[in-house]
Amino acid sequence: MEASLTETVQTDTTHVTRVAIPVFQRRIAPVFDACLRVLTFDVEGDHYEKKSELRVYGLWPSERVAALQRAGVTTLICAGISEVLDNMLEGAGIRVIDGIAGQIEDVLQGFISSRLGEPHFLMPGRSRVAKIVEAAQAAISVATSSAREKGEKEGATAMTIAIPVAEGSLASHFGHAPEFAIVQVQDQEITRKNVLTPPSHEPGLLPHWLHQLGVEVIIAGRMGRRALTLFGQEGIEVITSAPSLVPEELVHQYLSHTLDDKRKRV
Repeated sequence: MEASLTETVQTDTTHVTRVAIPVFQRRIAPVFDACLRVLTFDVEGDHYEKKSELRVYGLWPSERVAALQRAGVTTLICAGISEVLDNMLEGAGIRVIDGIAGQIEDVLQGFISSRLGEPHFLMPGRSRVAKIVEAAQAAISVATSSAREKGEKEGATAMTIAIPVAEGSLASHFGHAPEFAIVQVQDQEITRKNVLTPPSHEPGLLPHWLHQLGVEVIIAGRMGRRALTLFGQEGIEVITSAPSLVPEELVHQYLSHTLDDKRKRV
């Protein structure tokens, strides 16, 4: 279960806690799902000791969970993590504290002293993402709720589609889009469109932001391999190589399957 970023994280000072931290150089890696290495530490009282280094490159989510279990890990501290892996770790009895950034040694000291809730330990942009998501969800909640209620009553289908845009049309590169069109679809018809400003371009933030908005499909032009992997882990369908059109036209083509000869599904 994800620990709240606003509450003080408590440690058990009478027992050894084995902590795992994904690393990149000497800092916490941006996303646990895509990290190459994980360090484990034994924390007891106000001391910690490095125990092992786990090479997790190329491992599937279930294999990453199994690797932590074999290492005896009880707590994972990370910057970002997919909901799928978060749930799997919770089911395995491993607590997840995410949204944390900084040097490994500083983070361990913060964990020991119950200070991980302090602002300087939060992943850059995490608090901004939370505010953006809250505002965006408020902006689309009425349309989403009414669409869901209608779907439940009539057996209809509803979905949320995200499209990166620049000057009103599809942006050429997903990661640098100044805005995103969040399009609500009900019964093969567009019911609402909101144009939102995304969080700053930092590793792992866009997948987290769009997932929190309930996005199920992304229509894009170009997208990097890492972003494709992260969205796949979030269970979001990605369509790339789409033409530079306005969001409504792209959604209509998607719904009518006329993007089939132009697109690549992931």
